[in-house]
Order: sequence, then structure tokens, then C-alpha cells
Amino acid sequence: MNKKRIISIALVIALFVGVEFVYAAGNKMTNYPNGFPGGVTLRNLPAHTVHPGHVYWVDSQTGGDGNPGTFGKPFATIDAAIGHCTANRGDEIWVKSGHSEYYDASSELDFDVAGVRIIGVGNGRNRPWINISGVTTFIIEVAAANCSLENLVFDFTSPDDSGSSNQLFGDCVIYVNAADFRFVNNEIIMTDTFGQCYSAMSATTEAHRMLVDSNYISGSTNTGGAKAIQFHGAPRGVRITNNIIEGDYSNAALYSHYGDLFLDMLIQGNIILNRQASDHAIEFLGAGTGWIIKNFILTDAVATSVDPGSMSATWNSYYDTTANTSDASGTTRIFSLSGGIL
Repeated sequence: MNKKRIISIALVIALFVGVEFVYAAGNKMTNYPNGFPGGVTLRNLPAHTVHPGHVYWVDSQTGGDGNPGTFGKPFATIDAAIGHCTANRGDEIWVKSGHSEYYDASSELDFDVAGVRIIGVGNGRNRPWINISGVTTFIIEVAAANCSLENLVFDFTSPDDSGSSNQLFGDCVIYVNAADFRFVNNEIIMTDTFGQCYSAMSATTEAHRMLVDSNYISGSTNTGGAKAIQFHGAPRGVRITNNIIEGDYSNAALYSHYGDLFLDMLIQGNIILNRQASDHAIEFLGAGTGWIIKNFILTDAVATSVDPGSMSATWNSYYDTTANTSDASGTTRIFSLSGGIL
């Protein structure tokens, strides 16, 4: 039986069983969108379905928003993929490495379908990029619960449409207005020239149990934005863990206003640097509660390292100065925020 006949038979079978068959030079690939209810074994290893929902693919290089969103025929934008998801079904959106999207003041990316997990494919700067510029309010709104953003690069350094070198973002860029949001293993890039944002992320009263973990937020080195992450209202159970946050923040890297009443917040295992003289790494002015544990803080003075507000416990966090990392004997100066030189 020749190769052309084999391909023809496979295509006919695909029409009856709902299989997408893609053939290219040196590449054969099948897709089973309905899964295997009775299970399947590949090379004597069971393949497990780890989520109940649909999987959609996104790739700006080869995709189109009129496509079905399969691996071979991906969508071109994340927004198109979200529009095909069903709330709380367990749908996942996989974004291919090399993908790039651009948003400005005339466009917005809404996470408005609950329970959607968005995952970038790739490592380092090979991950998918979300390029943002010219924002006056916010550009990414998390408006539905139980959503997740993982392994993406958010670049706030793109010039606006006019090529302005004095770009200043508005209130925030990522606006979290729903519960159980996960922001994990991402990178946010800001620079002096373009990426000066008032705050990279803002969490509202609705952002209960938000998790921000293992991210790198790279802020401006001079006269940059006001905050990396700010908290409004009374979200409960927020966790900020294992991140690197650095920049020149006129308020603080982590900040809450007077009157804000977040509850049971955990800030643990972070490295936080604020280059702005006389301003804090962490500054909470409201009557919030929670714990600040085992962080490494760098500011120009220990007095401006952490203002915990009404946080019920602050211990085993360490401080060093951004200007001079050693004393006269050459020993690094590290202080416990709960008192005493370690």
C-alpha cells in the first residue's frame, strides 16, 4: 500500500472519529480532542488526563483567531482562546514559545472566564511575550475567579504608538479583581525609558487567596513607578512568596494605603530591593493582618526597609544596605528586623 493511499485512509477515518490528522514532511501528528475515556497506553506507559477541560493552543507566528485552537491550527491571540473556554470546566490555554502580543490604551486583555489556566511554553526569554504600552488605566483585568497565568514575560518597555520616550502608565497594568488568582513563574520588565508604571499589579478586595509566587519583577533603576504590587480594600489570604522584586519605587515595592484592611496575608521568601532613597521595600499603612517571614530586604537605610503596619508578626527577615554592603571589617551587615545584628 503506497503512502498516498495510507494518508487518504487516515483522513477518511479522521472524519468519522473526530481526529485531526496533520501531515508534513517528516512529521505525522494526530489529535484526539475528546480524549480517551477508557484510558490509553503509549509505549507501555499510561497517559493520564490531568484536567477535565479542553486544551487550546495559541501562537502568533502560525496561528489565526479563526482557527479551532488545536496544536496544528492554533489561535493567534490569548483573548481568542479565552473566548472559546467554558467557565470552571478546567480549560487550559497553552501559549507556544516565540508568541508575542501587543496591547496599548486602545486594547485590553480580559480574563473573564472562570477557572482558565494559561501556560507559556519555553524557558527564559524564549517564553511567550505580552508587550504593553501607553496604558492610562489598566490593560489586563482578571475579572473571573480561579484563573492562572504561568511562565509568561510581560514587557512594559515598548514605546507607545508615537515612539514616546516619556511613557508613564496609569493606575496599574495587571488588575486583579477576582478570587484565587495564581501568578506563577512569570517575568515583568520595566525600564527608565518606557516602562514607568504607577504599579505593575493591583489587588482589590475581591482578590482573596491570590498567589504571586516565583516571579521576577524588574523595575526601573531611577525615577520609576510608585509600586510593584499594591493592595486595595480587604482581600483575605493573599500570598506573596519566593519572588525577586527590584526597582526604584517612590512608595514601596509592596504597598497598601491607609484604610486598607487586608487579612491573613503571607509575605515569605522574597528578595526585595528598592533603590529609591528614604522609601520602603514593604510599606503597609492600613490595619491589615498577616505575617512577614524570611525575606531579604535591601534599601538605603534599615529604618525604611519594612513598615509592617498592623501585621501581627514580622520575623527572620534580613536587611542590607543598597549603598554599601560591608562594614569597616569587610563583614556583610545583615540585620534581623525583629531586632539585633545576626
